[in-house]
Amino acid sequence: MTKRLTAVDAARGLAVFSMITGHFDEGAFLSWPTHEIPYFDGASAFVLLSGLILGVVHRRWVDRDGGCSTSRERLARRITVIYVCQVLLSGLAAIVSLVWPPATHLGLRPIHETSHPVLDIVTLRYLPAGGDVLALYFVLMCAALILIPVLRKGWWKPILVFSLALYIWAMLQPPAWFLLPNENAAGATADWCAWQALFVPALVVGWKWHDWRVSEVMVKSRVVVVLLLGTAAVFVGGRAVSRTPAADMLGAKIEFGPARVIAAWVVLPAVIAVVTLLLRYPWFRRASHPFVVVGTRSLDSYVLQALLLMTLPVVVIQPWGPGPATGITLAVLVLCWAWAEFRTWAGWAKLHRIPSRFAHRSRRHRSLVGFER
Repeated sequence: MTKRLTAVDAARGLAVFSMITGHFDEGAFLSWPTHEIPYFDGASAFVLLSGLILGVVHRRWVDRDGGCSTSRERLARRITVIYVCQVLLSGLAAIVSLVWPPATHLGLRPIHETSHPVLDIVTLRYLPAGGDVLALYFVLMCAALILIPVLRKGWWKPILVFSLALYIWAMLQPPAWFLLPNENAAGATADWCAWQALFVPALVVGWKWHDWRVSEVMVKSRVVVVLLLGTAAVFVGGRAVSRTPAADMLGAKIEFGPARVIAAWVVLPAVIAVVTLLLRYPWFRRASHPFVVVGTRSLDSYVLQALLLMTLPVVVIQPWGPGPATGITLAVLVLCWAWAEFRTWAGWAKLHRIPSRFAHRSRRHRSLVGFER
């Protein structure tokens, strides 16, 4: 983005933090801040924020070009990157399951026990625990190829109505093809038609971000108070729901129950609003810098933590005690931060291109060689 939404980047960094602590240090001290509110976690935030950022960025490109050509081209590239990343994660999971059986930390059947190992990998049906969100992200991004041209026509209201109808269908009587299949115990990784209740409305909000002056509205005193009270209500209500017989239905993660939808749409705006207000202070800008930087490279960070989640238990045998788990979690967080800082320093905007810092030196070297000749 030409002008980044720093608070949103910070929220994405917090989402990465939530996923890392949930995967490496679940139930321990570091995971407490982002896992205390029932039915709200980093995966929900990741999906919602992905739709939001997509809407903001692609609206700018569509308005600039007067059409969807750039948007479509860049979206296709992004979809390809996401697919390749998920296939690489699935391929590594297959290797780990073969070389270090039974590799129970993957949450999968060993690859040699599946009917079609290679096909399962390339069709995104062999998704390791902690490395499976990209398959859902891939499907939602493919849907965005259709939704963005529709948004350009101004049909955002029908999109929201359709999204709500699709979610209700997913809750009441979902067909089998709503579920993304997986070789795990549940047999699926997510109901994409339920999870779209985060991504699609967020895409609309991102698209209308400047029209609705969302950044300004969110930091109004009354709005902030409402969001904070809503978050408190979600906290209390979520704990009450978790003790009822309906908890499995209302808070289901694969089927993405209503409790999770409500929690995400209340808590995350509150986080963004509070962070926006705090970013006015220099001390908070300094303190939040690691999260902002990681948030700008959230896909990289997710892939990196997934790679480590699959390979570290092979080297450092589980179960980990509280001390080692916290140390490993901090190391993973620092590694994600360091990688994001390196890409910024190197001017490495696109992984398939030479970083600008080194490309400049390479061009200069070639010009000097040519001059000497």
